[in-house]
Amino acid sequence: MHFRKFSGDNRDQGKGFVFHHLGAVLRNFRVDPMVTDDNLPAGADRDEFIEAYRRFLRLADGHQIVNGQINYQGAVPVIRNGRTESYFAPHFGGDDDLFLDPDVGIGERGLEYVPYRVILELLPDKSERVLLVYVSSNRNDPTWQWLLDQTSMRTGGRLQAFVCDLGGNGILFLARKGNSRIEFMRDVLRNAFGPVKEWRVKG
Repeated sequence: MHFRKFSGDNRDQGKGFVFHHLGAVLRNFRVDPMVTDDNLPAGADRDEFIEAYRRFLRLADGHQIVNGQINYQGAVPVIRNGRTESYFAPHFGGDDDLFLDPDVGIGERGLEYVPYRVILELLPDKSERVLLVYVSSNRNDPTWQWLLDQTSMRTGGRLQAFVCDLGGNGILFLARKGNSRIEFMRDVLRNAFGPVKEWRVKG
């Protein structure tokens, strides 16, 4: 998430709509903004952006935001509490539902993407977590099938997934196969979108 470039735009408003309607079914929900603003150091200015981001996403508690004070630099390790570790380390081993907010989506590498290789670390065997990831759309495939196929291939078919299409961007939902919570979330969103559900909930 590039705060200075994207904060408060239609992307954030769409995310907030989704999180609001899933509020009762998201478990200990956490959000990682994956901040990529190099010119936004720690301090009051950054805190204002994080607080605004919380409001745009309709999050009730600022403690739901994780890694807000750390810039995301792709696969580069970060220093946290005096230790060098993976950027995603706070999320490993947890079953709390998690939203990752990269600039573009999922990919091999780069600061605009969540690496494919991290997905299975965030969703280990028997995990009850539902992982949500912001994704940009591919204009050549409005059905999102390209993304669903790539995700299945890259994770060895071990996950189930669907996309909530927000028009030009969306949220990819991922969970281990057999996790019925993701199916319930799909149904909740289909009800929320009502007559346009076939356009907005894919997969």
